[in-house]
Amino acid sequence: MWLLVVAGVVLLLVVAESIRQTRKYGRASGRPGLAGVGMLELQRNLQPDRRVEVMETQLKNQDAADAELDPSGAGPRGKKPSLRPQ
Repeated sequence: MWLLVVAGVVLLLVVAESIRQTRKYGRASGRPGLAGVGMLELQRNLQPDRRVEVMETQLKNQDAADAELDPSGAGPRGKKPSLRPQ
């Protein structure tokens, strides 16, 4: 019994989301896919996170390059010491 109630609520939520997206984006041409529209919205929300990940990777690579010491132990090769907080 509870399974039918939960399935009905999920179905109602999917239909409500479909109506909301139709109002926001307009009627789709052809057969609209709720998952496709949802993935585009998800991608738009995750894009800033991806930029942060790329910047963190670049910073990590730069820190690794800065950590390489020349044979005399004088510091990073040909670079001034970084002023970035560690």
